[in-house]
Amino acid sequence: MSNAFKNAGEAGMPLLRVRGLTKMYHLGEDFWALRGVDIDIVEGELLSIIGQSGSGKSTLLNILGCLDRPTGGDYWLAGHHINKMSLNDLAAVRNQVLGFVFQSFHLLPRLTALENVMLPLGYDHLRKQPNMRAAAISALERTGLGDKVNNRPTQMSGGQQQRVAIARALVNKPSLLMADEPTGNLDSSTARDILDLFKELNRQGTTVMIITHDPNIAANTNRKIEIKDGLVIGDTKVEHPGVAA
Repeated sequence: MSNAFKNAGEAGMPLLRVRGLTKMYHLGEDFWALRGVDIDIVEGELLSIIGQSGSGKSTLLNILGCLDRPTGGDYWLAGHHINKMSLNDLAAVRNQVLGFVFQSFHLLPRLTALENVMLPLGYDHLRKQPNMRAAAISALERTGLGDKVNNRPTQMSGGQQQRVAIARALVNKPSLLMADEPTGNLDSSTARDILDLFKELNRQGTTVMIITHDPNIAANTNRKIEIKDGLVIGDTKVEHPGVAA
């Protein structure tokens, strides 16, 4: 896969585009988790995809994150047709083009913050950075943890652990940062800090997509896409002060 993948928008395409996206599961009878989703995401956005349990948002995340394939429809990322990619290329997309942040952090407890952040660099076979340690330290500094490089997860608060997870997602300089319920395991004060960090990263040029069920989280993004019963039922701009354009 070429590094041209990272140059979103050069061919006049949005960073991400899905058209007529469907997903069917066989659960005794056919169940349509997605029933024809159309979405465009342009580079530089800070947006949320919101929906309750069973709405289809997790299925959509898995497909947009190249973890699953749709039953029907089309998906382009940075102008490339994801439907036609091999499993090896999809793995490269996940490593180089997408950054993932999860509710449960998924840090390895025996590794330091620095070692956890360096992990994705070891799987980058196309453009391995010449100094992985320096790249990881830079990512930790971007998330405010430059003084915690040698701490293990058990030596950090929940908010600090999530910042390590965000640094790990950023270390390969992804085109799109995808965060799945990133404040779900945090208290309200720490959650605000993490949301402020996403806003700052967006101001620095990172495209951020937050998957959530919480309207208060969605209110901290510039655009809200609402999913219900496998369909997009709303796509609105969020007007409020203090968030990056």
